Amino acid sequence: MEDLSSPSVPDSPFVITVRYLRAQTTGEAICVGVELTDTLRNLTEVRRYTVQTELLNALGIRRGIISREKLEEIEQAAQLSAAYTRALTILAYGANSAQALTLKLRQRGFDASTAERAVALLCARGYLREQNDACREAERCLGKGWGRRRIEQYLRQRGYCNQAAQNALEELGDVDEEARCAKIARRKSSVPPQDAKDKQKLIAYLLRQGYDMSTIRHALDVAWEDE
Repeated sequence: MEDLSSPSVPDSPFVITVRYLRAQTTGEAICVGVELTDTLRNLTEVRRYTVQTELLNALGIRRGIISREKLEEIEQAAQLSAAYTRALTILAYGANSAQALTLKLRQRGFDASTAERAVALLCARGYLREQNDACREAERCLGKGWGRRRIEQYLRQRGYCNQAAQNALEELGDVDEEARCAKIARRKSSVPPQDAKDKQKLIAYLLRQGYDMSTIRHALDVAWEDE
């Protein structure tokens, strides 16, 4: 089958017709059947597009002959619908920042504009709540015993904006960093470090967990007091 969208095909004999509009099972999307006919060469191609009902309604598509520009709008809406559906699948596996989700869509073959529009649509519909997701991620990290520095670094690496990361840390409340650091130290070593080398290893570990040096010093002074 020749590519009827090729520049060699003149516009005048090129007829584009919407043959059918069929609602999908869930009703959230519509299958659009488009027939492209070159009347001079008697060539016909049938294309099928799946478009979200809301997006298709916004285009005002009806059965019958449409322009090349309208076909391009259908194609763009179909791409946006595909990106949106893929994004929902990604979110089903865990929280994502808008930036991270956009990047994942790009990695799956969607262009920048389509990926950004899909993410914006998810935000508008309440499926992507970056601030809420950042807070949940921060609480999850807190449960791992991480210090604030590592939690903040992790949130930024996940693509959460500065404001979302800061708000998430504030939402953690008055977490006693020193007490948590002491607990992680005891978990790592059941007894106080026996020499300078062991102490340095423990300090290095606690630094990696996101605690600052001042907090670590105070935590190590009290970590094994009861023992």
